[in-house]
Amino acid sequence: MKNGIKTLAIWLIIAVVIFVGITAIYDNADRKLSYTELVTQIEQGNVKNIDLSASGASAIVVFEDGSSKKQVNIPDVQTLMNEVSDELKEGSIQVEQESESIWVTIISVIAPLGLLIIFLIFWFMTMAGRQSGNKTMSFGKSRARIVGQSEKNKVTFNDVAGVDEEKQELQEIVEFLKNPKKFTDMGARIPKGVLLVGHPGTGKTLLAKAVAGEAGVPFFIISGS
Repeated sequence: MKNGIKTLAIWLIIAVVIFVGITAIYDNADRKLSYTELVTQIEQGNVKNIDLSASGASAIVVFEDGSSKKQVNIPDVQTLMNEVSDELKEGSIQVEQESESIWVTIISVIAPLGLLIIFLIFWFMTMAGRQSGNKTMSFGKSRARIVGQSEKNKVTFNDVAGVDEEKQELQEIVEFLKNPKKFTDMGARIPKGVLLVGHPGTGKTLLAKAVAGEAGVPFFIISGS
């Protein structure tokens, strides 16, 4: 039922769009006037007023009866003025040109620049959102992930065997992570980090997790490659 209503709504929208398009085409065709026809109407004395647009590319033609108006594209303003020079001298035709609004000029300059800026912002946001996309766009962005250690699965020194000397050396790091103020008050400077060196599978990551577990702090992991 829902699919039927959705399909019907789509077809109604399509029908409305087609109807509006056809109406606009016929309306434009009825209100449009070619430049050749304009010259003919001027020669026959049927034109009363020509309102040129600010750019001079088009005009609204008002006929002598005053009831009908048509739009015409002007190839060249000077050519048009030559065509109506005699009528202008006689005063049978009036030619007026709109003054271009300052806001139209400003918008015409700013609009393309604004669209370009919006496109660039959208492009940068899209590229930055692709974690596995372009590495250049994600340069400098940390790919470290935090590993939560609840009380149930927390790793401590008791879970690490065979590295007693290393655990003893890391006790001071654990103490600092637990209470850094005690060390800073004494003026002690803690190292920026500790480098664990060893072959793969010797327990370096497990030992680092144990340090975080003993100190009760989060553990971040990132691939060095």
